[in-house]
Amino acid sequence: MLTTVLIGYISHVLPKRIFILISFASISFGLLLMGPSSMLGLPNSIFIFLVGYGIVGAAQGFLFIPILPEMIESFCDKYGITEGQDEEIDELISDRSAGLYGAFYYVGMIVSPIGGSLIYEHYKSFPITCDIFACLALAFTAVYFLFNIVPDWKDLWRKHAEANKKTNCK
Repeated sequence: MLTTVLIGYISHVLPKRIFILISFASISFGLLLMGPSSMLGLPNSIFIFLVGYGIVGAAQGFLFIPILPEMIESFCDKYGITEGQDEEIDELISDRSAGLYGAFYYVGMIVSPIGGSLIYEHYKSFPITCDIFACLALAFTAVYFLFNIVPDWKDLWRKHAEANKKTNCK
């Protein structure tokens, strides 16, 4: 709940893709603490668990909000569409993006607990289960970085600087 107040501010300071990348990396770090990680040799402590749990919860809040606008913006950029010029196309893009976003979100809500329970049943260890999910999240973070940040690095910062100029000029 506390992080939702910061999201609007921070999303204007950083480009959405960088913001999303930091959220993914934070989730990975939080999962390592939540275990607490056997890979990092952390002691089994409720305090470490609660810190990790808080980081994961905060990072999910930061991740949840900027993804849909990023999807819409990426689609418009790819197909050369300018938002606001054709209301019918804007509605279509928003509806389909929201549908895809919801579908993937809810599939994740179903698959993740099942996957987590299967991993836990195999290893019989909550810390190892958290380590595996942290590694998967870190791998996803790396893929996101390689395919969404690196190719558009200069363009991303240029767009962000232009957007900041527009919002700072009154």
